[in-house]
Formats: sequence, C-alpha cells, structure tokens
Amino acid sequence: LSSMEVRLQESAEQSRRLQVSVELNRTLHPKATQDQVNALRAHATELEEAAARRDEFVAELNARLATAEDRAARAEVLEREAKAFGHSLSVAEAAHARAERKLVAALRAGAEAKK
Repeated sequence: LSSMEVRLQESAEQSRRLQVSVELNRTLHPKATQDQVNALRAHATELEEAAARRDEFVAELNARLATAEDRAARAEVLEREAKAFGHSLSVAEAAHARAERKLVAALRAGAEAKK
C-alpha cells in the first residue's frame, strides 16, 4: 500500500503543478495561442483520467482490504470454535473411556458373581 500512497501523492502533486502552470501561463501570456490552450486542455484531460484510474484502483484496494479483514475476523472465529470443539471432543472421549471402564468392571463383576 505504501507504493500506492506514493503514487497517489505524486499524482496529486502533478495535478497541483499543472494548475499552477495554467494559472501562471494565463497571467504571463494572456494571449496564449489556441494550440497552447488545446495542449494544456489535453494534458489536463490526461491527468483527470489518471486521477480517475487512481481512484478506481484505490476503491479496488479498499474493497480487497475489507475482504481480507473480514476473512481474518472469520478465521479467528473459526479458530476459537475449533479449539472449543477439540476441548468438547476431549471431554467426550474421556467420558466414553470412563463409561467403557465401568462397563468392563460391571461385566467382570457379573462374571465373578456367576462363578
């Protein structure tokens, strides 16, 4: 993102320089030729198009960032749920093992009683 921010700042600075240049040109050369005016307008159009592309790029990056943040938040929730499930599973396995031991003990006691 830092290189994008640098590019955004450079683009904004270029737009500011163009505006100053246009104003200075109007002040110093009030009778600018039509070719000069057309060239400046074309350059201004190019800068506006670049700014629009930059804005689209920023919007896309913001959308990607929001998606990544959402996925990170969901991953944290899933991790907590997985840990809770693992703990529940351990508790259930321990209870099952105790029940098996009780059953084995009861079967042995029953077998001993029949003897």
